[in-house]
Amino acid sequence: MGIAGAFVGVALIFFSLLVIALVVAAILGLATVMPPWLAALVVAAAFLLIILIGALIAFRAFKGAMPLVPEKTIRGIKHDLGIVKEGTSFDASILDPSSEAYKAAEAAKAAAAEKAKAKRPPRQKHTKPSNPPPQAKLSCSAVWSSAASTSPTFAISSASSSTSRPREKSSATLRAKARRRTPVRCRQTRRFQ
Repeated sequence: MGIAGAFVGVALIFFSLLVIALVVAAILGLATVMPPWLAALVVAAAFLLIILIGALIAFRAFKGAMPLVPEKTIRGIKHDLGIVKEGTSFDASILDPSSEAYKAAEAAKAAAAEKAKAKRPPRQKHTKPSNPPPQAKLSCSAVWSSAASTSPTFAISSASSSTSRPREKSSATLRAKARRRTPVRCRQTRRFQ
């Protein structure tokens, strides 16, 4: 079986080469009566026309088959669920769309939905609550150190506590960071209004 598959693959490769050779022959044949660039353009336009016709036929076939729903599978699952819920008293004819029992069941469902819709109070417009929850804001503040006045240190500022103060970094930390030439990054905190 493996050798046969290999020969089929080789045959397909040579068939594609044959198609390419026929396209080149068609272009060169037309090049005897018109410029070569125009001959290539005419052959490409013919291929485009064939592609468009095939795509249109495929689109109509897919549109006719829509919606792609496994109706038999859905009907089988509904049948199984009906047997589980109602037992042997389940009437399988309500699953067939052409039966009278199916039409009566659909009419009963529509009437029940209409009745439930009539009982429901009208929907009110959604309004924002009067006291919205506090929103978090991100904030950072810069504190300049006297030891290294050329680079700022960043501290966390919090508005939730009036007694808290920003944490300053020590002079040794600032000098070490200045030597490494790494930027000091601001840490983000949550601040509630």
